[in-house]
Amino acid sequence: MRILYWSLCLILSSVVHFAYADVTELSATIDKNPMLLDESVTLQVVAIGGADRDAIDFSVLTQDFRVGQPSVSQSTQIVNFDRTTSTTWTLQLLPKTDGIKTIPSFSIDGQTTDEIRLSVLPAGQGTRSQPRDYFVTSSLQKDSVYLQQQVQYQVKVYLSKNIQRGSLSEPVLDGAVIEQLGEDKEYQEIVNGVRYRVIERNFAILPQASGSYSIDGPVFQAEVLSNTSDTFAFYNRSKTISRMAPQQTLNVLPIPENYQYTWLPSEQVQLDEQWQGVSGNEFIQGEPITRTVTLTALGLIEEQLPQIEAQYHPSFKTYPEQAEKASVQQNNRLIAQLVQNTAIIPSNVGTYVLPEISVPWFDVNSGETRFAVLPAKSVTVVAPVSTTSSDAQNLPNTSSNQQDRALTSENAQDSYEPALFPVLILGLDAAHLILLLMIVILILMLMTKRKANTATTHMQDSNLHPSSNSEAQAWLALGQSIDNRDLVAMQSHLRSWLSFIINTHVQSVNNTLLSLGASDAADAFNQALASQYSNSDESFNGDELKQSLGRVREQHNRRGHQSHTNMYPIS
Repeated sequence: MRILYWSLCLILSSVVHFAYADVTELSATIDKNPMLLDESVTLQVVAIGGADRDAIDFSVLTQDFRVGQPSVSQSTQIVNFDRTTSTTWTLQLLPKTDGIKTIPSFSIDGQTTDEIRLSVLPAGQGTRSQPRDYFVTSSLQKDSVYLQQQVQYQVKVYLSKNIQRGSLSEPVLDGAVIEQLGEDKEYQEIVNGVRYRVIERNFAILPQASGSYSIDGPVFQAEVLSNTSDTFAFYNRSKTISRMAPQQTLNVLPIPENYQYTWLPSEQVQLDEQWQGVSGNEFIQGEPITRTVTLTALGLIEEQLPQIEAQYHPSFKTYPEQAEKASVQQNNRLIAQLVQNTAIIPSNVGTYVLPEISVPWFDVNSGETRFAVLPAKSVTVVAPVSTTSSDAQNLPNTSSNQQDRALTSENAQDSYEPALFPVLILGLDAAHLILLLMIVILILMLMTKRKANTATTHMQDSNLHPSSNSEAQAWLALGQSIDNRDLVAMQSHLRSWLSFIINTHVQSVNNTLLSLGASDAADAFNQALASQYSNSDESFNGDELKQSLGRVREQHNRRGHQSHTNMYPIS
């Protein structure tokens, strides 16, 4: 036990000594020299002794290299109770240009590494000397574009041997918008007599500043099998390779000085429109319609699209929705689209002109300013068609009284007309008598037809309101739909309840309310109807609508009571 105790103490003291031990040796090495421009070189820095993981600042390398994330490992060896600790930093360096590059010295606790001079050869020299197993190429569709204009960037990865796994980064251009276009394409090519598997990827680059720029190529990294025959537990060893696409130079032109509008560089911009709830150029007063305007631009992203400015006559109430924007890809090109829906309710009858909608844009092919235009549109607003006369709409709902009056009038005519005929017959000769009889027969036929029509009307009125329903029930259902903010049910119950008020079918709710002198109820109804095209629930004031309709109901009940009193006076 005592031996174990002292052994633990020795180990703990060694750990404490390691935590505070100084670095006694520092070295730096690379795995290849010279190297090709599109390859990576592995830099390894080893510190003997205690060293923090972040003891070395590798940012000094970014001037000449693209620097990968360092991998840090620590190890400890004990030989005859003599402990040796080491910290190793490993990172991949990709040179930005060819030529002689210098890897500077690094220092920790007074220990310093030697500078390393690295010879970077052009990538083409490796291809000419002998076939390469892996390499990457890049190309630009054009080397000069306008500010924010899309340019297509293409990268190809060439593989003559299999890989275990791989990844490809994006090209790098500071401040630019870069998006991948479509899916990767895979095919085969023969280069210098060697068959390669080719993986092609396309990007859209939209530069956000004018000037001349260098686009750093994407980096392809993969795990490949090592050429050595060493195996471990029947597994082949693998190694990481890196290949970088060559740089491309891009010249970005500024906005022309003579262009005076919102900057919209494209090859093609188009405006389209669709109408719902209307056919042709004839609108119905008080009936809502929807206008959908679509702006489509080639080679742009949705953030670049401007808002659509549409003007309308004051007689049109408009409720525009929040515009919807989206970007899609087609044939290696970006397509941006904006869709604007606007609900329109014409208030007054007449002929109006909807002004044209124009969106200016810059044609990147011709260098000229163009306009996407929806031409002006002449429309006619007509009153809604009603199947009832104005007199019938203004009369109160006294269907039973009307029926009694009609029957009383018909009975009076039936009892009066026979007494009239004998007086006329006394002073007529045979010829006139025959003519008179024909007239009487015609009158009787017309009366019979009139009675049939009256019976049909009574049947229609009885079918208008089912026996299981009543004005009170219809009013209750209407109030519940308003409280629930169910606009679809509200319109249905409102039509049903108004049919009790005017005693006939309702063709237009708005026109019926106006004919009853309830303009406030019509306004409240239109406001409720328009709320379904608005993003705000506050635009539907249910209490105001119920109060205005309640006044209509009170007037209806008051008129019905007065009519009933006149027909049955108290003696």
